[in-house]
Amino acid sequence: MKLLFFFLIVCLPPARIFADEAWYESNSIGSPLRPVEAWETGGLEYTLHTKSQDGKQTRTLFDAEEAEVRRWERLYAEAGFLEEETVYIEGVPDSRTLYYPSGLVKEEVLFTDGREDGRFLFAYPAGEPDKKAPPFSVSFLRPDDGGFRDEYQYLPSGDFRGIKRIYEDGAVYTSVFTTEKSVLREEWHSFGNLEILFRYDKQGNLRSSEEYRDGVLVERSGFRYDTEESFRLREKITWDIATGGEIRLEYGEDGNPLRESLFEEGSRVSVTLFTYKDNLLVRKEKRQRSGREEWVYLHDEDKKIVREDYLRDGETETILFYDPQPEYTRVEEYYRNGELFLRLYFSDGEEVKREIAGEER
Repeated sequence: MKLLFFFLIVCLPPARIFADEAWYESNSIGSPLRPVEAWETGGLEYTLHTKSQDGKQTRTLFDAEEAEVRRWERLYAEAGFLEEETVYIEGVPDSRTLYYPSGLVKEEVLFTDGREDGRFLFAYPAGEPDKKAPPFSVSFLRPDDGGFRDEYQYLPSGDFRGIKRIYEDGAVYTSVFTTEKSVLREEWHSFGNLEILFRYDKQGNLRSSEEYRDGVLVERSGFRYDTEESFRLREKITWDIATGGEIRLEYGEDGNPLRESLFEEGSRVSVTLFTYKDNLLVRKEKRQRSGREEWVYLHDEDKKIVREDYLRDGETETILFYDPQPEYTRVEEYYRNGELFLRLYFSDGEEVKREIAGEER
């Protein structure tokens, strides 16, 4: 129903949809649910008022307090097609869209706090844009002349192949995708001197990845899955080409990391164990020749970390508190031989106060 409603308001002239002026019971997205009289609007959660005159249609959405929530102002050509639409949120411009006669978007202007923040310019293959024609490129421009241009690539069959983003400063970001029977098999991304290649299996699971810098392979990863129908990820192995190091990450039945092992020259030098509760990481333990490290996490009702304890060989060294008080965003406590000796207070990443144990506050 939503798609049909959108098609009608974009492709048909206003006289074929609404009367010159009317009221409707509506919802939060401004759909005309049923016609009502003006005197019936009181008590409704949302009401929609429409007015059409001289090729202009205005649709205004009100809440139960009769405050304007959103307004759509549409301009139609004499032939009946939509030329322009401006959207207002609580009376402030939010976006303006210009259309070709075919209904394809020609230009979209974005606003922030009512002022123009940037605009998208859509370019299509030569000739009059067809309703089914995908854009050849999209340019994004800001009022200060900054922005980028996206160029789309297509196969001879018309299927999407990739995208190239070109910034004003000359930086280029490219992504190319390869599919087989509508299943993604490879994707390649280029960011300056960095290139990343992903390969997928027939089920669409990530099979391997390769990272190149200046054209030289620096890292490769492989992924192992269950052979059963669920095809759950079981293991990820990453090789550092330069050092020969290997990281093996194993996953548990719940899909969360279970164990991470680091190998150097074929020998395991460390192992990290992960403990989850209700799908939240509550403990991480790293064992190596130099000793044992632990991280213990405490979450609030919103599943955000509010406390992090760090222990070495079973002895507390630091405790971090996140958003402990309105005036502080983080508090750090440092311990020596199990005793607190320093407390630091931070606000938005900047230290604003420190306390040394034994000194007067």
